[in-house]
Amino acid sequence: KQENNMASYGESNINRSNSRLVLNRAIAYSISYFLTWSFAVIGGGFDAANVEWPTAIWYLTSIFNPLQGFFNFVIYIFPKVMRAKSRGGDNTTWFQAFKIAFWGGTPNQ
Repeated sequence: KQENNMASYGESNINRSNSRLVLNRAIAYSISYFLTWSFAVIGGGFDAANVEWPTAIWYLTSIFNPLQGFFNFVIYIFPKVMRAKSRGGDNTTWFQAFKIAFWGGTPNQ
């Protein structure tokens, strides 16, 4: 019976760890979304007030909106890069870990 409890405890820790990873990823996606669209929403407020957008808001909207895809990509691939980096050991650079995560393969390639 004690073995059963230990297995259940181990599974509980794994589930808790996975839940934490999912929560962190969801928070990262949410921050990315709000960072990307906050300037457009601010600009929409200026539109609603029939006021011309400040130049800085135009520039920030023009910079951040196209970056949403990049932010999503970074959030998506980050766990894979971390896994490749940890499996590759101290000799694996971040660039090598990124290549492994993006293209697949092993750390020795």
